[in-house]
Amino acid sequence: MSPWSLTEVKLFDKILTAIVLASASGEEIQNIEEIPVEEATEVEESATVEEMQDTTSDMARNMRALELFIADEMNYEKYCKSISWQQPEIDIYKEKLESQLPEECRAKIPLDPQ
Repeated sequence: MSPWSLTEVKLFDKILTAIVLASASGEEIQNIEEIPVEEATEVEESATVEEMQDTTSDMARNMRALELFIADEMNYEKYCKSISWQQPEIDIYKEKLESQLPEECRAKIPLDPQ
């Protein structure tokens, strides 16, 4: 069983997501109070195994979505600036878990980027 409550795990996920998104957008976070997260509204002493598994699964999905979001941003800047494209919100990546770059751009990205 995790030493963290479900509330703590969810709060950690929100903070980590906020930090990665701020970093990806070039924002600089000077201190922890600047991170836009919601306050935990209820304290949970312990979570069931199912709740922890669901939260862990959500965190893994969110991290994969962030990886794709950042990779698309970097690949677009490096290989596809001549193509008109507006990067979708992170929620689209969380839903689809795949690159959102247009096919024309994906074709320009080497299979083994270095």
